[in-house]
Amino acid sequence: MTDFYQGFEGEPELRIEARDGRRVVSALRMWSGYFDDLVRRIKPEATGWTGLARMYHLEEAFYERSPWRIEDLAAIMRQWGRIDLAGADDVTRQVHASVAALLSDACMHGHEVWIALD
Repeated sequence: MTDFYQGFEGEPELRIEARDGRRVVSALRMWSGYFDDLVRRIKPEATGWTGLARMYHLEEAFYERSPWRIEDLAAIMRQWGRIDLAGADDVTRQVHASVAALLSDACMHGHEVWIALD
């Protein structure tokens, strides 16, 4: 498991897991602040918020609905790839790259991706 949570114990923790059925095949653990920063960098489409940004900005129960499955993995991968990292620190960039790698690998192998908040 890739870990970007160490040092943030006691703060909200977010996990992104690639699953093959019930078996977790890869996971990423992070301080939720990294995820918040990255999702806030997603720009709305001409039609409004889409993908992760729609869930994050418009769903009141975004964190309360944990865990939840990413519905359209290919669309989320494209959206994640368009995040503007200008001004992001090195760790945020590493988190972004790690999430992108997990999403890509899951898509390539036909795995589901789940997001959970602890």
